[in-house]
Amino acid sequence: MRGLADTDGFTLVELLLTVALVSLVITGGFRLYYFADRSFVSGTLTADVQTDVQIAIRRITEELSLAHFVEFGRLPESSLDAADHFIYVNSKGQVVLHRHNGIQFLTSADPEAVQYALSFEAVAEIPILYM
Repeated sequence: MRGLADTDGFTLVELLLTVALVSLVITGGFRLYYFADRSFVSGTLTADVQTDVQIAIRRITEELSLAHFVEFGRLPESSLDAADHFIYVNSKGQVVLHRHNGIQFLTSADPEAVQYALSFEAVAEIPILYM
């Protein structure tokens, strides 16, 4: 006849120790997943901003190379004429191409997505050549 002490199974201490170890492993896995997810999202946002700015710079370069006349300065948004063709940075930080057939956003059209600021400054005086 077998006694109570001879039965096969786990003791309460063994069961608690196993549950504690499994909990630590699962918690570590979730922390690793959370860290990897935050890093991925941060990297994706950075890549999106860089892509936006690269597209805007490429488009500005194309427009400037085709321009007959270039003038740099502040442009009040209230004085936009439908016949003009120009590029400006609006009050929300978006780069906008204004053409005779409407406007086109060169950077993100969503003002909430704009997480950067653009600024321009003169790096040298360029003489104006008249022909």
